[in-house]
Amino acid sequence: MLSFVDPSPDPASGAEARGAMGMRLFLLALGILFAASMLGYVLIRFSPRSPAAGTLHLPPLLLLSTMLMLASSFTMQRALAAGRRADTAALRRSMLMTLVLAGAFILVQTPALLSLLGQHQKFRGSGLGLYGLIFFLILLHALHVAGGIVALVRAAAGAWGGPAVHNQPALRYASMYWHFLDGVWLALFAVLWLSR
Repeated sequence: MLSFVDPSPDPASGAEARGAMGMRLFLLALGILFAASMLGYVLIRFSPRSPAAGTLHLPPLLLLSTMLMLASSFTMQRALAAGRRADTAALRRSMLMTLVLAGAFILVQTPALLSLLGQHQKFRGSGLGLYGLIFFLILLHALHVAGGIVALVRAAAGAWGGPAVHNQPALRYASMYWHFLDGVWLALFAVLWLSR
């Protein structure tokens, strides 16, 4: 009898397929959260009671943090490529660089967030709550970056575990999440910058 079912399925590949699907669903849910948050900001920003265009001042550090996020996404992609090639030295270098850039992103975001919080306190009495909303959106992203750093540390720990872990799912999932955070930051920064 002819059967189209593989009699000996590889349990690891099934688990990885389920893991990848779970990661995609997780990123979809986060994407909806960030898209809804940005849409809410745009609707509030362009409401009749909102201040005129050009009156909001974003901290210049947000430009630096954007460069850091782009650079970290580049080094994460290099780490993934090194893992696929089983190039341990390149994988370790790229993961370490990604972690350094991710930490720098958080360090740069901190004074930018404090500046926004100060602006929010300054204008709160006038009814201008946009700085508080901008603070919330950037903080929401920064908290997800902090969670991403945990995933990066886990994937980086695997890079020091030997050749068998080069293609570990943790590295792929960390890469998916990190590129997602980069895309979200670019979209968020563009929305905030263009609606100043």
